Amino acid sequence: MDSAQNPSGIDLSAILSVGIVALVIYLVVTAGLIALAIWIQYAIIWHAVRRGIREYFGPTPRTPTGPGRADAGAIRTFRCPVAEWRQNRRMDSVGVIIWIVAFVIVTVTVTGFAGRFGLSAPLALVAIGAIVSFVPGIPNIDLEPDLVLYGVLPPLLFAAGIRSSYIDIKARGDSILLLSVGLVAFTFIVVGLTTWLVLPGVGLAAALAFGAVVAPTDAVAVTAIAGRLRLPRRTVTILEGESLLNDAVALVALSASITAIVSTVNPGTVALDLLLAVGVGAGVGLLVGAVIAEIRKRLNSAVLDTSLSLVTPYIAFIPAQLLHGSGVLAVVLAGLLLGYRSPSIQSAEARIAERLNWRTIRFLLENAVFLLIGLSLAGIVREAIRDSPASGHPS
Repeated sequence: MDSAQNPSGIDLSAILSVGIVALVIYLVVTAGLIALAIWIQYAIIWHAVRRGIREYFGPTPRTPTGPGRADAGAIRTFRCPVAEWRQNRRMDSVGVIIWIVAFVIVTVTVTGFAGRFGLSAPLALVAIGAIVSFVPGIPNIDLEPDLVLYGVLPPLLFAAGIRSSYIDIKARGDSILLLSVGLVAFTFIVVGLTTWLVLPGVGLAAALAFGAVVAPTDAVAVTAIAGRLRLPRRTVTILEGESLLNDAVALVALSASITAIVSTVNPGTVALDLLLAVGVGAGVGLLVGAVIAEIRKRLNSAVLDTSLSLVTPYIAFIPAQLLHGSGVLAVVLAGLLLGYRSPSIQSAEARIAERLNWRTIRFLLENAVFLLIGLSLAGIVREAIRDSPASGHPS
């Protein structure tokens, strides 16, 4: 490039080449970290197996002569399975710890590099997880729905709730309500009917169930991506508010669709389920928020206050789910109420500690979810290929 076109004399092609090389190095290093964690886990397991073999077939002779000798051999044979069970349990515990450490290292590394290069950390984590999932020797990652629903979702929703502005949500309540109810219902019907027209063999009820699954926007994805795009405050408030409050309509639509597969759906029952989900979820959330707020008023320790905050999402979510309400709505409302009342019920030290802790938890859980989604891609592809009619093993 000549000086007329580039007066500053900067070689743009060289800068681009350096950027590409740095990106490749970053991907290789991150994949290497995951592979190293897997290798360490398998090395520990192999060491434990070899140790168990040595213990079982050790050099100590089993002399059957004499009554005491025979009994000693029988006792040794009987105690081996117990020792092996304890060893397997220890191996499982060590493996879980290694996976947690590996996830934290990979999450911090990828997020740091992604921020430096101006990339989206969630998308980079999904891409890296997807690439690593196809590496030979990497075990299949199968996400348990209950683990995500009861373990990961409540703290993420609570972290989003306490940092959301009750004043902003109240000011834009009409837009949020229209999207959380109207848009979900519209998407549910359009996607369901389109799926039924494209795949008539599926059946209308099953197609509508699929529409109910994809209709609500994901609160985790919206919170993670919208905050990095530097959207206007009004737009972010509407998107996050809608993603936090659309759960009740989607769950009722899914329940009605599943019921329609095996029986007849009564519109009155659907309306009653919607009212139950919203009413129970809102009631439990507000009740938990009010009780926790009164307890926090009487706590003088920031450590105790933060510890109570860590279990609050589960206190709101689990009872609401057991009462057939919306656990998501309960957690969100509890978080909104506690966040709104925090200046009057918490000290400055407690507010700072809570904010930092929940920012860290939200950062780790959000990125771990995206990394797990990428790591589960290979298993999903293999199951799809195995269950396809062309494979000869249809489901």
